[in-house]
Amino acid sequence: MLKFILEERNLQKQDLLSIFASKSTLDDILDGQQDLTPIYSQKLANFLNISPDLFFPS
Repeated sequence: MLKFILEERNLQKQDLLSIFASKSTLDDILDGQQDLTPIYSQKLANFLNISPDLFFPS
């Protein structure tokens, strides 16, 4: 979902670096090697002005 949102908004992963603890954390999340935590989903939602629920489909 995050990759799709980045593409739709013409954002680069560098635009999200201020949200994550490290570049490697962001890379791992984008590569599917690490799950998006509730804290990061809230930070992303605030940054992107969307609902954090979009990151956790039911």
